[in-house]
Amino acid sequence: MKQLEGKDCRSLVDVVKVWVETIQGIATILAIIAGGYWFFLQRGTKPQIKLEQTVTQRAVAGEPHETLIVVDVRVTNTGKVKVDLDSGELQLTQVNPIPTDPKSARLESFELKRVTLEPGESDQALFRDAIIMDNIKTIQVHSDYKVPLEKILFWSLKDKNLYWNLLSFVDIDANASRTNDEKTSGDSHKDKK
Repeated sequence: MKQLEGKDCRSLVDVVKVWVETIQGIATILAIIAGGYWFFLQRGTKPQIKLEQTVTQRAVAGEPHETLIVVDVRVTNTGKVKVDLDSGELQLTQVNPIPTDPKSARLESFELKRVTLEPGESDQALFRDAIIMDNIKTIQVHSDYKVPLEKILFWSLKDKNLYWNLLSFVDIDANASRTNDEKTSGDSHKDKK
């Protein structure tokens, strides 16, 4: 009889052990799924960039009615994933005085270079100059890159018209030499019109 009781105890222990291992396996799988979901909610896979523009102006020697504008645009990957950016655009537009013809408001347009950035990397997207006449008192400097489409399998998850952009205004002073720094976070998306 004592032998039979020992076998029953061992078989009960074996059954409990199987159940505990099964529950532990299910809990491990649920923990992995919950961790992946949390990572997704933290947007660890979302591309993030920061645009920076530095606008410098100088009086043009020997030309009292012209100002030299130099624009330096830098892009930094502030996210946790590699970012491939197609060509962007920089526009210089007259805002003061308000142009009578909207088509004449655009002064210059330059292409921002294509860049591939690993997390934490930065690159110069543009370094260009332009001449601004002294009748223009304020210009708008606008840089933008299209937000890459996020894809899972064959489906695109983002709107095709989202852009990272930076918009700043620069007062023109033909007699001054100064720098205007404008910076923004890459998290701002805007529909391009």
